[in-house]
Amino acid sequence: MAAADDKAAMAAAEPAMAEPIKHTPLVMPKVTPETTADPERFECPEAWILALVTVAMSFMTSITVVGSLFFLLAAPEKVSPHCYEQTMLVKRSLCTASTLAFWTYPVVCCLFVVLVYAKNLVDQRTYYEFLLHKVVIGFGKVQAWKNPVVLALLLYAMTAFSALIWYHFSQPNAEVAHVYASLAYITPIISFLAVIFTQWSIQGKLITLPIFLQDYDWGVQHLQKSRCYPVSELHRGYLAMEHELDQSDDTMDTPQLIAWVEHYANKVHASDKSAVDVEAQANAEGEVAAAEEKVESFLKQEIKESFLNKAESTLNEADKTLMGNVLAAKEWVYWEVRMLFHPRLQDERSQSFRNWALAYMVSVMLAILLSVYIFVCCAVTCLEIEQVLTPTHPMFGYTHFFSLRPDLGGPAQVKSLKQVAASVAMSAMQMGHHSFASSRGLTPSHFTLGAAA
Repeated sequence: MAAADDKAAMAAAEPAMAEPIKHTPLVMPKVTPETTADPERFECPEAWILALVTVAMSFMTSITVVGSLFFLLAAPEKVSPHCYEQTMLVKRSLCTASTLAFWTYPVVCCLFVVLVYAKNLVDQRTYYEFLLHKVVIGFGKVQAWKNPVVLALLLYAMTAFSALIWYHFSQPNAEVAHVYASLAYITPIISFLAVIFTQWSIQGKLITLPIFLQDYDWGVQHLQKSRCYPVSELHRGYLAMEHELDQSDDTMDTPQLIAWVEHYANKVHASDKSAVDVEAQANAEGEVAAAEEKVESFLKQEIKESFLNKAESTLNEADKTLMGNVLAAKEWVYWEVRMLFHPRLQDERSQSFRNWALAYMVSVMLAILLSVYIFVCCAVTCLEIEQVLTPTHPMFGYTHFFSLRPDLGGPAQVKSLKQVAASVAMSAMQMGHHSFASSRGLTPSHFTLGAAA
């Protein structure tokens, strides 16, 4: 009887064990979203205007530096320092690396422009959406020369410019005309770098105070009811919200999203303040100066801290754990992109921006692919001119397809459309050179350098 009872109990327990464990969805905090302000009050740009202006500005900035690429294509052999004439391997390697940077830097600049303006588009949209809901983002003082990407771009430029020095050493009797022609390469790049440095911060592309206060009474009232947060706090606040939202089933619209981000940004601020207070108290006896320095560093943030209209936030153990998870989180996609394209964000305004942004991103991807292709073409052409890739090289048959100078020779007897176009362009340039030189009595080098300039 006992054995039979045990079997019956086990049989009754099997269905219960087979049932999956149900996790209770997390309930997001109750917040009061702000009503979306009227965008026409201060000429808040619509999504399609942001997209079109960004495309136009990217194109115009790229045109600034494309002139350097035309300079290279006009007389490629005349501007290259012919590093293969160097007898020492070290000198030849350094010269070739410099010349490769010289050939590819204009393309890198164009690619950099596309990526920077894509980021600026997202930053502008985020700023305006928060401003419409009475949250001002403080970007602080952003200095371009402290950014490692900008420093790498400057180092790349110095390496590219050093090719002109190698050319001087390889051509002791270099003519003054070459100096003037080289300005056709240097001037667009310097102009490009000046634009990047002066307009690196997104603040210069946001709405100005006179435009915002066109309706003065409304503008002042809107700002008086707004709260200001450093962008770093809003960033971590979004990370916390994203972590919690992944464990819930809630959907949201733009006002709800911003209210949740602000809620967790207050938690982030309380967490930072608590950490400073604890450290200051621990050092109160023996290291008062160090504790005061920590407090001052907290107060001297990237913008002056504003407590106007902010609710005091307290932390419990769950909040402290969440803040620890936020600090340890790894990001692979820009946080503002994840926020604006969040799948739980469902309202007409956000959907309109996503449609225009996706159309813009398609053009960005095409520009990136084109830039990468031209980069490869310039690199291959440079290596062929410097005789690194020769017809006897095992990779020549694969790389010569990308060459912009098919007249250098190669095993291919059937030319691609690109090579045919390049051949026609080179033939036209040579015909113009001979006719103009014969009528004016100019030497080939003078004419070529003049055409390059």
